[in-house]
Amino acid sequence: MRNSNANNTILFSEKKKEFENSKDNHNFHDHKALKDKNAEIISLSSYKRLKFKKNHFKKEGHVDTNKNKLKNKIFLVVIIALFLLIFITTFLKQNSQSEVPSNTFVAQSSEINKSDSSAYKATVKKVLGKYTNTSYNVYVSELHQNGNLVYAQGYFSVPNEGNVNYDLILQDNSPTSLIINGNEYIK
Repeated sequence: MRNSNANNTILFSEKKKEFENSKDNHNFHDHKALKDKNAEIISLSSYKRLKFKKNHFKKEGHVDTNKNKLKNKIFLVVIIALFLLIFITTFLKQNSQSEVPSNTFVAQSSEINKSDSSAYKATVKKVLGKYTNTSYNVYVSELHQNGNLVYAQGYFSVPNEGNVNYDLILQDNSPTSLIINGNEYIK
């Protein structure tokens, strides 16, 4: 029996080398199997190195870097959202507080003394003459003060038309608003 198998011996070392060469050649040179021509071919040794690194990090107790990056991004998004929320709430509070009048009121007299009243009436007549381009008789029926604003109401007579009503607001002796028959001439 030994004689019959003597010529059929398998040389294992040679077969192993042939197998490894054919396997390496298959992995490196089989470009027809790849559909994407730009695909990167990773050698078996580098794949094993990556696998070893992952296992090594897990064994050593190192934390996965991808999870850390994800946690950092989530933390950053939460911080930015909180910052924006705080900014918006403070901005809205400032706007709402500026629109609401204070709860403390001080009584002021709205009456104007006679010397100031004649000066304001002269200013009213001058402003109306300027904006109407005429010299109608101007009558001031009401004149009162609120802070640094002076409100004047009255009329001027137009021949063949009758009385034309006006409202005038003066701030520091200069007109800020003039309304004649519903039309605003100074804004």
